[in-house]
Amino acid sequence: QSQLRPYNRAYAYRGLIASAFSLPWRSANACESYGVQFLDQTMALQRLTLRWVRSGLKLRRTYQFDYSLEGQGRRTDYLVMMGNQHVSLHLDLPEPNQLDE
Repeated sequence: QSQLRPYNRAYAYRGLIASAFSLPWRSANACESYGVQFLDQTMALQRLTLRWVRSGLKLRRTYQFDYSLEGQGRRTDYLVMMGNQHVSLHLDLPEPNQLDE
């Protein structure tokens, strides 16, 4: 049983590294689909927790990133991943009529 622990640890690290390379791409695509500009091409790990799901224990990671509306100002929001799956994206976008004011 102790021989499996290093393998499990390596598997978890592999998942973190693989998702770290895809996160800026996922965030940039999400921002583009909402018509905002993804800034700095970077993300920061904000929170790391463990969650039980049907398939077993998964890492739930929350990443913070910056974006801009129409090139003005800087806003900060987050992306949530569970394992290697994108769970949610939070963008605090104003209502369309508020952009015109």
